[in-house]
Amino acid sequence: VAMYTALIGAYARSNDPSAAFTLLRQMQADGIPPNRITLVEILSACTALHSIHLGDRIHQWIIDLGLHRDSVLGTALLTTFARSGSLDRAKAAFTAIARKDLIAWNAIITATSHSNRSHEALDLFRRMQLDGIHPNAITLVAVLSIFQESSTDARAVHSLAMESAMDESSVAVGNSIVNMYARCRDLDRARLAFARIQSKNVVSWNVMISAHSQLDRLHPLAMFHAMMLEGIKADATTFVNLASGLAAPSPLRDGELLHRCARELGGGRTLIYDAVLATSLVTMFAKCGSVAHARDIFHENFHCHERNPVVWNAIIAALVQNHDFSDALLLFRTMQLQGVPSDAITFVSTIDACTALEDFSTGRALHGIISESSLETDTIVATALVNFYSKSRRLDAATAAFQRIPEPDLVAWNVLIAAHVDNADSSTALEIFFHRMELKPDRITFITTLAACVTASALPLGRRLHEQIRQRGLHSDVIVASALVDMYSKCGSLEEAYKVFSTMAGRRNSATWNALIAGHAQHGFSGRAPSLVREMQLEGVEPDSLTYVGLLLACSHAGLLEDGCKFFAALVEDKRLAVKEEHYGCVVDLLGRAGKLAEAEEFLLGLRRAMPVAASAAMWTSLLSACGVHGDMELARRAARRVLDLEPRHPAAFVVLSN
Repeated sequence: VAMYTALIGAYARSNDPSAAFTLLRQMQADGIPPNRITLVEILSACTALHSIHLGDRIHQWIIDLGLHRDSVLGTALLTTFARSGSLDRAKAAFTAIARKDLIAWNAIITATSHSNRSHEALDLFRRMQLDGIHPNAITLVAVLSIFQESSTDARAVHSLAMESAMDESSVAVGNSIVNMYARCRDLDRARLAFARIQSKNVVSWNVMISAHSQLDRLHPLAMFHAMMLEGIKADATTFVNLASGLAAPSPLRDGELLHRCARELGGGRTLIYDAVLATSLVTMFAKCGSVAHARDIFHENFHCHERNPVVWNAIIAALVQNHDFSDALLLFRTMQLQGVPSDAITFVSTIDACTALEDFSTGRALHGIISESSLETDTIVATALVNFYSKSRRLDAATAAFQRIPEPDLVAWNVLIAAHVDNADSSTALEIFFHRMELKPDRITFITTLAACVTASALPLGRRLHEQIRQRGLHSDVIVASALVDMYSKCGSLEEAYKVFSTMAGRRNSATWNALIAGHAQHGFSGRAPSLVREMQLEGVEPDSLTYVGLLLACSHAGLLEDGCKFFAALVEDKRLAVKEEHYGCVVDLLGRAGKLAEAEEFLLGLRRAMPVAASAAMWTSLLSACGVHGDMELARRAARRVLDLEPRHPAAFVVLSN
């Protein structure tokens, strides 16, 4: 028995645990009955194979032998079932144990906590204490892992650890306490718990650096320096945690310092060989805006991760994030040629690149590859496709991509609603929101659907949305409230716009003011716009590019030529803002409405010489319209020719020339 048991145990822990069952059958054929240790070892083989079926067979055998109430075998059984994904079987095996010892309790509490059944794990912990079993370090580590927010129970478990001094003597318990408070976003208690650990190891420091990276981005490097002074050698996890804390807006020099440390502290084997660390560093440099550094990380030691899709995904995402869309697609093609498998993350980044480049043919080809990869129904991939087809003005294709998603999440619904709004189909967008979408809307849903109310002039539906926003407690959200101001203003209800606007005192931003200014310009109260801008500045909110668009339009509609010219001059002098095509178009409209047609023509002709943009067809069309109003047909002919030079099929220009 001893020899067979030893061999079965060796195979159970080898790369071929199934061979343990071959030996067991040979043992039975030789007429040698197993003992308790043999059964424990064969259960280890079941655990290694993650086989519930084999576990059930051994369990029945144990019952037939009358050993199912044995503590050692019961613990081995529940461990096998738990690691094979059947917590209910594990609990049944635990319940059958006659005398539950500390090891059995630890096994079931650990199994339950790993299954994310925090309330059940906490209840088992209480029952264990009522049974007179005192927890040890393993128990506390398992229980501490279940808390995701600070609570009386969490602090009670911490107090229990302090009473037994295990938070000081057991580094595993101390680390778990620090990690628990980090998850609960309680950095002060995490720091106190960290200070009590007597023999801090690299895991202790990694947990604390991770806590600072998440909750206090000013101090991860300071923690790293302190760790070095304590003589603790950093590992790959240290640098992964640091990289996550040194993303934007951290200075690039901090990222460069981190990279150098990862190279120099790796000893004989450079740490950046680690694929997870390489991915973290690529992501860090991308967020700091340095694609060059991200590329260097990718190409450095490329041979170590040349077939690792995670690292490829990181560099492709970095290029997309920094608007190097063409290079992202080029790298994707290289990835395919290298035979590196693509996954959902790869396709999302590359589809986003096609969307930004307005490259419809490449996007369609990517869609074909996605279909061949059986990822067409993946939620995040399909959502990216919906967005791609929407921006390509293929609303039917966008809808078809959405319909392939088995269970669309809220992001997918939001993108679909936005697709209909962007493609001038706001009525369908509103129908989706009010009648088809089953999930609870979030702030993005409301913002997008409010935009649909604007384009559809659906003020009653906008009021219904406002009521839902109140019910969900989102009316205090600045962006949502600004969208409400915009909706009421553009739908012509300035009184209701003002009501929402007045509730936002002290929280108004440029978007809020811009919405109100644009509403006044659009609905016959243009003369009020300049005074609104002055009020905006008195409140400490500086005008942005859109403020000047609204302001210039207001001056144009109100006939305030002099004020409009002054505002345009102020925009040109404001070095914070770039003068855009929309601003020049507003000036042409301003001059045209005021009858200053020659000045408008001179302004347009001077754009190429003095300004960073050339006059567009829309600008010349604006002048063409003004010529019609003021009866200057000679200038109208010149404007029409300019329009046709830029857009040969422009209908309005053809009409003017034909007349």
